[in-house]
Amino acid sequence: MNRSAAQKINVGVDTGKQFLDIHVRPSHEYFQVSNDTKGISEVIKRAEKIKP
Repeated sequence: MNRSAAQKINVGVDTGKQFLDIHVRPSHEYFQVSNDTKGISEVIKRAEKIKP
């Protein structure tokens, strides 16, 4: 099934000084990481797995 026929995955990022709040739709997954190099790396790794 190609991406246009499948339900699309969206990732939203709410930025704050200390934290990034990450929301994934349509799975309703939520997680929070620190707003620094380590936290951003974690977001990238997780996003690569879900392929938004």
